[in-house]
Amino acid sequence: MKKIFLLLCILLLVAQLASAQMVSAPPDYRSWPSHPRVPTMTPDQIQELMLKGEKLVLIYAGFQTDRVICGSIHIPYQLTPPFGDGTKVQPVFPKDAWLVAYCP
Repeated sequence: MKKIFLLLCILLLVAQLASAQMVSAPPDYRSWPSHPRVPTMTPDQIQELMLKGEKLVLIYAGFQTDRVICGSIHIPYQLTPPFGDGTKVQPVFPKDAWLVAYCP
């Protein structure tokens, strides 16, 4: 009886793992040879820009969609190079706005 219960538990575990859709983290972006070196901003600096009335476009650059700031744009990393060819991502941003990409 114990063997049957153990076998049933193992089969349920394997079935659950097979049906789970796991999203793996992207590789470390700092190791990419084409990784751009861009300036960083603190949250206080971004808040100062907002209080001055500057136009901001917030772009979520992460992969955990439960951490997106309300009103920001989410561009999935799977659709952009090196994971995708970028053809499905063609946003048009205003030329007079700050583009602020963030990842918590």
